[in-house]
Amino acid sequence: RATGKVPGIVSIAGHAYGSGKTSDFLQRRNVNLVLRGCVVLTYDYLNTGERNTGPNAKKNMPYGGGNDHFIRRFSFTRRNPSGLEVLDAIRAVDVLIGRHEVDPKRIGFTGESGGGNSTYWVGAIDSRIKLVIPVSSVTTFDYWIRKNRNYDWHQRPFGVRRHVGIGTLLALHAPRPLLVISSKRRTDDHEFPWEEAELSYRWARHVYGLAGAKSAIAHYESPTAHGYQADKRQQLYRWVDRWLQPPRSMGDSDLEVKVEPGERLEVGLKKIVPDNLTHLDIYNRWIRPLPRMTVDEVARSPRPARDWLASRLGWPDERTRPVLETVGNEKGRGWTVTRGRLSTESGIVLPAVVVRTFAGGVSRAGTPVGLVVGRSAKLISRALKECHKVVAVSPRGTGETKPAAGVLNNWGWFVGRPLAGQQAWDIARTAEWVRSGQRKQKGTRVPVKIYADRDHWEAALLAAAMKPELFSGGEIRLGVASWKDLLKKPQDVGPAAVPGLFEKLDVPHLSRMVGSVKVVSP
Repeated sequence: RATGKVPGIVSIAGHAYGSGKTSDFLQRRNVNLVLRGCVVLTYDYLNTGERNTGPNAKKNMPYGGGNDHFIRRFSFTRRNPSGLEVLDAIRAVDVLIGRHEVDPKRIGFTGESGGGNSTYWVGAIDSRIKLVIPVSSVTTFDYWIRKNRNYDWHQRPFGVRRHVGIGTLLALHAPRPLLVISSKRRTDDHEFPWEEAELSYRWARHVYGLAGAKSAIAHYESPTAHGYQADKRQQLYRWVDRWLQPPRSMGDSDLEVKVEPGERLEVGLKKIVPDNLTHLDIYNRWIRPLPRMTVDEVARSPRPARDWLASRLGWPDERTRPVLETVGNEKGRGWTVTRGRLSTESGIVLPAVVVRTFAGGVSRAGTPVGLVVGRSAKLISRALKECHKVVAVSPRGTGETKPAAGVLNNWGWFVGRPLAGQQAWDIARTAEWVRSGQRKQKGTRVPVKIYADRDHWEAALLAAAMKPELFSGGEIRLGVASWKDLLKKPQDVGPAAVPGLFEKLDVPHLSRMVGSVKVVSP
């Protein structure tokens, strides 16, 4: 056994809202680690214990206030609360390593549930940590996408799945020791099913194998449900004994400890730092200087603004031409209606209706084609007064495809393609289809007018701002004059239709980028 300096371990709970760092199960775990000779640091996880800002934090109303983890206001910026959560963990390691008795080469980190999420994130980022043990927390982002799990905003940065999965986060800890502890099968399927944890583990184990460190990674399935129960603590003690080598080896069972009343372990945070910032305070500081571009700058030189918009929408590099498959036709005196399925992207098919009118039995070809976003009869009727033909299309996640909106929105968040941006893509592709299929004469294209009401204004505005050359007039009725108006409200707002777009652009900026399309303020 090593002598002199001893291992240091950060050991935290998850969403133990009322008790936080004083939770009885956490006390047992941490005191047992201390009895084995480790220095242990714990802190209140987000919105727990003394950081809980709910109206009745100690009882049955844990949510609310400035640290509520449902707050989504941050999404108007490029930043995210995942960074704040990881920063909590990094600062804890800083403090631990700063202690003279702690060996900086023998640092461990563990936590369950939300604390387990912190564990694998900081294990991926901070190379000072030797041993990480995430408990009842490993799954796959793909599972959260499929099951539409997207409410713990501090655990999933916008666009993260475009770059990594949880298996990759685990693998980034290689070749240092990693133990994944999962709950008993079928007991934790809401967010952390064993099978999904196993998928992430297998990918990480493959990487560990490439690094010649397969013996340093394992996945343990517990016979108990969600939490950090005695059997899971046994695994913790074994791995700490093996990899961190504390001064005293005392087996893998819990030693009897005295659980202190919670109030005895509180530090009096509100009295010590009465003006301590909450997450909401931090988000508002992030938002205050935004947007960073002026409307005049955009008007003078729209290219940088359009490049920024493109980076936030995440549009694909699609080369195939949009296609309409006709499924039915109707004909009346002076009009025809074609119903069809419009393909705007590989795997995406949208319901569309094409309405043509004739004056005295003569086609009004040569006048503009109207593109109605949605299938509002009122908007179609209005567009037909100005256009000989109207194409009405319901973007994905609306109309007949509305039941899929939740999963589409969740998928878009994880892969960096927000639903409003996906819908804007559908609108732009529909305009391309209309223009490519309708030529006034050789070498020219029929102009397209866009019409959108307040149900679809954001997607329509984004499409017209991104591709103004596709549209020759029309009208978009805004839902808000500025996102600043939303952010002035004391209650939470979000998530933003396009996360991070407000960093540089607001509604007035986009309204100056739409060319000849008329924008009507609310």
